[in-house]
Amino acid sequence: MRLRSDYLGLNIKKIRNFDQLLVSVIGQVNSTLYSICWFSEVR
Repeated sequence: MRLRSDYLGLNIKKIRNFDQLLVSVIGQVNSTLYSICWFSEVR
């Protein structure tokens, strides 16, 4: 039981890190798409 809870804790930490990674990646993609749209609007 102890091992299982430790494993779950590790998984939760990994998921949290992955969540932060996902948020930053989405932010980068959004800004890239925004600048692409902006450039196409200017043209």
